[in-house]
Amino acid sequence: MSMSMKIREKLASKLLGKEYIILRSEEYDRIRSEFSRKIAELEQRLESVLIDEAEYRFLKRFAETLVTLEKRLHDSDNADEILHATFRTACEFYEADWAGFLELDMEAGLWWPFDWFSVKNNDMTKTYLNDFEPTAIVPRWIAAMKNNEAIVVKDREDIREICPEEYALYERVKLYSVIAVPVKPRPCGFLAVRNPRRYVEPEYADMLQLLAFVALVNINDKMTQRMMQMADHAKGLRSENDVYIKLFGSFELHTIHGVLRQDTMDRSTSAPLLSYLALRIDQSTAAVRLERVFYPGEKMPLARYTTSSPPPATT
Repeated sequence: MSMSMKIREKLASKLLGKEYIILRSEEYDRIRSEFSRKIAELEQRLESVLIDEAEYRFLKRFAETLVTLEKRLHDSDNADEILHATFRTACEFYEADWAGFLELDMEAGLWWPFDWFSVKNNDMTKTYLNDFEPTAIVPRWIAAMKNNEAIVVKDREDIREICPEEYALYERVKLYSVIAVPVKPRPCGFLAVRNPRRYVEPEYADMLQLLAFVALVNINDKMTQRMMQMADHAKGLRSENDVYIKLFGSFELHTIHGVLRQDTMDRSTSAPLLSYLALRIDQSTAAVRLERVFYPGEKMPLARYTTSSPPPATT
């Protein structure tokens, strides 16, 4: 042992009052490296345990939610009741304040709310949204539909710069976060939850996808019932060119394919609009003109489409 090592041991013994081991630098580095490796292994094991626990809690809540939904609908065959229970379940699972089905027409470039459930008593869906919204303001959603991917926005501020039109829509409908999954082929659209506070991650969209299937079945059932109600038609209609319009009393429009009644229309202006078009059957009418006459003061998506090109004719 060198003289310097002996001196260091004696100093350490006096300072600490006991024998003290002096490590060489290479030994110290080896022990430190081994210690760091062990710590990293322990951290990985701990992280794995925590992830498994979180996954377990998710799956447990997943199963409990399905059991609750089944109990709610065990004796129900009403499409509207099942739809609303499905939307309500989505709100509860993700702790969201709104859930609904947004129907999409890819060819027309439009989407609209088909049906929904709001946790809040003062539901403002019809106030926040137009009857029809253009798909041009949500190109990411259209891409997600084509790629069959979920839309997950944790914070709308994350898209302020990259998607300003989508951000403006979120502001208008009081949306701060969203999860949406594509539903197709018929009808085509999204099942969405607004402002979820839990499970706002793509890997947790499984429950929404499952609920989307339940919603799709009952939306189709609802549409089938509506078509059955329209199945009867006025006598004397023999071809697709024949149209019968009842203007006195309750409005009815009959074709060989079925009947459209006033109580099945979404807007009070629909009946006079159809009557106007029928009376001018031999003349084309600009859509912009119809917008000004029947929807004064409203900002319809149609106006946005006709600003840079001639308005489409409606016959």
